Amino acid sequence: MVFDCDSIFTKNPELSTCLRAITPTSNTEAIGNLWRGIFTAIFTLDERFAVEKKSPNGATPCFHIIQKKGGREKSIVVALCHPGSGTHEQWDGVYRQLISHCNHQSSTVYAVTAIGTKVRLWKYYRDQRLRPMPNAEYDLQEELQCCQVEQFLGFFQNNGWDELP
Repeated sequence: MVFDCDSIFTKNPELSTCLRAITPTSNTEAIGNLWRGIFTAIFTLDERFAVEKKSPNGATPCFHIIQKKGGREKSIVVALCHPGSGTHEQWDGVYRQLISHCNHQSSTVYAVTAIGTKVRLWKYYRDQRLRPMPNAEYDLQEELQCCQVEQFLGFFQNNGWDELP
């Protein structure tokens, strides 16, 4: 897999190897490791951001991207990551789990749901509305779609604090 865009997978061969290894039969740990790597690569772990895993071992990986600003902290991204191939039933299940996780947020947040290499992006509003971002589904194994997901995550990074009340 070679990316023409300035992809994190081009810059990080270990992450690229991790992505190539994901199959519909990959386990929860493999999917969690892929997404921890993606979030670490995009949300530079400096004084402004932290990646926190909010799930017990063996459970569905749930990550929160925390932004720190002016002595305050705020979740700007909630992400649920599942193994599988992306069946309708799997997407329905992860959607329900995402609503449950987002209902505990005190402010609007962006959200990521991933099943295997398939990704859906959302914006969750405090009035308990979850709205999809443009294009319903992306596949990280497709170069253009992977680059689009990275662009959205970069947007979340650059605008999360100011964009979200």
